[in-house]
Amino acid sequence: MINNYIIMWKIVKEKDKPSKTKLLIAGHDFKFAVELIKYFEELNSFEIKIDKWNGHNSHNLRISKKLLDWADIIFCEWCLGNAVWYSKNKNKNQKLYIRLHRQEITTHFPENVNWRKVDRLIFIAPKIQEIVEDKYLECRKICMVIYNYVECKKFNLPKIIGSEFNVGLLGMLPSNKRPDIAVNIIKKLIKLDKRYKLYIKSKKPKDLNWLWERDEERIYYEKLYKTIRENNLTNNVVFEPHGKDVPEWFQKIGYILSCSDVEGSHQAVAEGMATGTIPMITGGYYKKYGALMMYPQKYMNEDIDEITNKISLLNKNEVLRSKEISFCKEFAETNFNINLILEQYYDLITNNDSPDRNSSSGINKIIESPKILIYGDINMNILDGSTVWLTNLVNMLLCEAFNEPEIHLLSKTDVQNEINLNNISKINKIIIHQPSTLHNNVKNSSFKSYDSQKAIKYLDDKFNFDSIVIRGQNIMRDFSPKDTILRKVIAYSIHNLEDMKDTVLNCQYLACQTQILKDFYLDNGIPKSKIFILPPLINSTKDEPSFKRSGFNLIYTGTLKNDYNSIQIIKCFDKLYEYNKDFHLFLVISKIYRKPQGFTNEIEELINKHKLGDHGVSIYTSLPKSEVAKMIQNADVGISWRKPSMDESKELSTKLLEYASLGKPMILNRNRINISIFGEDYPYYANSEAEYLEKLNLVFSNDTLYEKTSRKVYNVSKNYSYEHVHKLTKKYFVNFNR
Repeated sequence: MINNYIIMWKIVKEKDKPSKTKLLIAGHDFKFAVELIKYFEELNSFEIKIDKWNGHNSHNLRISKKLLDWADIIFCEWCLGNAVWYSKNKNKNQKLYIRLHRQEITTHFPENVNWRKVDRLIFIAPKIQEIVEDKYLECRKICMVIYNYVECKKFNLPKIIGSEFNVGLLGMLPSNKRPDIAVNIIKKLIKLDKRYKLYIKSKKPKDLNWLWERDEERIYYEKLYKTIRENNLTNNVVFEPHGKDVPEWFQKIGYILSCSDVEGSHQAVAEGMATGTIPMITGGYYKKYGALMMYPQKYMNEDIDEITNKISLLNKNEVLRSKEISFCKEFAETNFNINLILEQYYDLITNNDSPDRNSSSGINKIIESPKILIYGDINMNILDGSTVWLTNLVNMLLCEAFNEPEIHLLSKTDVQNEINLNNISKINKIIIHQPSTLHNNVKNSSFKSYDSQKAIKYLDDKFNFDSIVIRGQNIMRDFSPKDTILRKVIAYSIHNLEDMKDTVLNCQYLACQTQILKDFYLDNGIPKSKIFILPPLINSTKDEPSFKRSGFNLIYTGTLKNDYNSIQIIKCFDKLYEYNKDFHLFLVISKIYRKPQGFTNEIEELINKHKLGDHGVSIYTSLPKSEVAKMIQNADVGISWRKPSMDESKELSTKLLEYASLGKPMILNRNRINISIFGEDYPYYANSEAEYLEKLNLVFSNDTLYEKTSRKVYNVSKNYSYEHVHKLTKKYFVNFNR
């Protein structure tokens, strides 16, 4: 009798056990998924089976059908024949996830996938996502990026003495990895110091029959080896075998090169950074395939001269090089660490981050068009940097053709001049609220900070927003830390946390312009999870500029202000004009900051002088943004030289990026912010009047340097386009817990 009870108890317990999720992983090559498979195999809540394909489009149909009938979730590693077959054969109650690397975009397989049957399409790099979304519009709603993982702990090994003189290239096959560029770099470096060596860890061309049999590949490598011999580089270029000892290899490598024509995420860079190896990126990966979307701008290089100069500079400054090593390790840990990446896959597979088309919860809110309220403590009747920020933010949030949010714009003032609203590309899709028409509690045509707060709460009660973006120190200070509405608030660029830290901590997010401001928040105890970078935004140009200087034309656009060296800029120009009457200065003025009084009197006197006579200065006021862009296009160099008091600013001028997006170099201060964007070796830094005049002379006397710098700033600007920033930040504008 007792035995019968035991049997019955076991049956009941078996029924009570939660059923395991049946996860099927299908593909021909799992080299990038080894740890991912192992991770799910070790979870008690999952049962794993593998459908190993024989090639891109070759498999055992009987086995695949049997495994399909078994699975709850299918994960296709690579978007090849496996993705096509499972998308056409999966059942409606099964989930299908596909991971696309890079090589698939050159095949016909993605166009044959039934995207309506796919729940998530995962990319390893943002640029590849961008390419696929542009080509296959129907898959945009299901796309996401999860980086390839790096086992940071395994790679964090001590460097050997002298590693700073060793440059590495991990993989040299096929020829589009461009080992010839690496060889040219070492040729230049050994002219500076004979200790430099290039270590190439890779299979040999002859190891791959398919490659060696191609005439163009064989000729390329024969020429490469000949170059090494003829330039007496055999002791400075060291070939080492392909193998699994990559972490140990990186111990002797100070700098890792990425000079490929094309890459997806270039894992060698991520792995190198995990070891404290400083990356040097150039070539097609930087200029065409989105390296800037994954790795910091300071590691991007226009050419081999820039790389050799950076390496030489770092090796002369041990403190600076040590900082870069620490930064690289932290960057890898924050972005690529295996634990972080595996958690992202767990959230995806367990449906915490998947677009459930039959559910009204979770990520599906993105598909349902989020509601966003934007308020800036800004006068919308004046065209200045603040209003440009606001209109650019709206344009960024609306730049995606699918899933446009419902945007409400709360104006601090009644809009009497539509010059700023005209800069919003989809103004008909914006709901605008103004003080005098909002509700009975606000009777003036301009808000005080307390009125703004009341208006925000009133509108949220009415529309129930997902997120509320607020720019303004004073209005944020007026909130109580106990205000429940803060759970929806994204506070933008708060520079003084005094007396309001508790308020900020209760916000949904704290958005900041730059890494320097982010570091300030972290130093003041704001959790990393609360912070994201929302940089200045620009509308990228469709046509690439010429990058050539057309004349002797300078341009200054924006506010005239004592701290902006406005008087000195005009007086310096007068000196240039006396020397050469071909010089011309375009002054496009949005407003004059009338403090101190002495500045106001002198700047007005200068402006009136130039209005009355022909002194090579053209003055414009209140121009629409489109006209300002035309003026910049007709100029040769932008002016953003400011007083030293501005060098401690934690923000980046949008104006710099507007110049850069049109291929116009700028004269600007050497300071932390500008160096973080344009690099240590930017040639047109000026911190004094003498330097300013010297750098203007350099702009107009060295056309080769001008063209190179023009290309560089243009490429930098791509990192701030609406489309690029939208991909990186859109997830922060939906509050899943509203």
